[in-house]
Amino acid sequence: MKKSIVILLDNTFKSKNPDPRVKRTSLYFIKKGYKVSLVCLKNEKLPDFEVLDGIEIHRIFSSDIMRPKSMLMMRRKMAKTIYNLIDFDFIFSNDHTMLDLAVRIKKMNPKKILIHDSHEFFPSYRMVFNKGESYSIQIKSKLWRLYENFLEKKNAKIADYWITVDISLAALFNRVYKLKNRALYIRNIPDFKKTDDSLEEYDNNLYQTLEQIKNGNNLIYIGYYIQDGSGIEAVFDSLKKLPHDTNLILLGSNWSVDYFNDLVQKKNIANRVLFIDPIPANYIPIVASYAKIGITPTIDDNTLSTFLSLPNKMFDYIKSEIPIIATDLPEHLNILENFKNGITIYGNSLQKAEQISNAYHHIINNYKYYKENAQRCSIYLKTKDEYIKLNKIFCV
Repeated sequence: MKKSIVILLDNTFKSKNPDPRVKRTSLYFIKKGYKVSLVCLKNEKLPDFEVLDGIEIHRIFSSDIMRPKSMLMMRRKMAKTIYNLIDFDFIFSNDHTMLDLAVRIKKMNPKKILIHDSHEFFPSYRMVFNKGESYSIQIKSKLWRLYENFLEKKNAKIADYWITVDISLAALFNRVYKLKNRALYIRNIPDFKKTDDSLEEYDNNLYQTLEQIKNGNNLIYIGYYIQDGSGIEAVFDSLKKLPHDTNLILLGSNWSVDYFNDLVQKKNIANRVLFIDPIPANYIPIVASYAKIGITPTIDDNTLSTFLSLPNKMFDYIKSEIPIIATDLPEHLNILENFKNGITIYGNSLQKAEQISNAYHHIINNYKYYKENAQRCSIYLKTKDEYIKLNKIFCV
């Protein structure tokens, strides 16, 4: 009988632009002969159940499952629902919210194997409040965060295996949660297969806009969330020091629209900054081809989750075979020092702006060298199968 896996996801899995890490994980196991059921958030525009690429999608979570007031009660009820609804041998929980739910399911049958995929070090994940948020809400949220931290550390002892996104975070989890080397890392290396899709057919307006800047030595920043405090301010400052035909492409969800609009107007660079809404992953390399350099200007490096991170944008740049400018964080250094496919920067925002400018000129003036190294890095990572680390767990 075919063995099966249930994957728990704390957002909605969609056919267009699905969570790439979860889709890669699902398709890996389907290819290995497993039945994969994925449980995620409801969406009024999508059916409660459908099959996508062989993945059985159950959209049954209410968004309330993330809210403190109803979370614990809903988790208890939802655990029973999933246990009775889906027959499975392995539980695969994604990110912090789903771990406690997965533990509740495992307790119903301790023989089930629980693998948790932690995308960041939650105890150091910064809390962000909206302007005008009451002190009462802020205090309650901080107290709830303390409880969640306690819960995750407790639940980590019950998880059979722990997966995260890079070497540094795996070492941290092993040490802090005393996992005894049960933490593995699977980096977010995307599918390097070239796409035949046409950006012109997908979004002609975007295609025409990019065509107007294709002759410039442009920079690109790719982020799931584009928001203040991510270091983009330093890139804005550096842009004023760069040639006038150099533009900045910002690709992703803009969470600080008014802030950035005011900033580019104030700095008089609005005509050189192009904001692009999220697009399906297969079109990202096409957009990136309009840039000469990818940039990761991390500035909030005072939390372990950020300091030890290896953001997806780094792999998007590598897949797109363009050189990189990135802050000198451990995982960035590990790539750029090994492959010589970019330059690292450091310091505060103003120092970073000066260094971005210097790094830009150095790369452009030696572009053949950095481009060849970027291609070499891309070829190397294309051959890496990160999921092979799961073979011992799943006997695939």
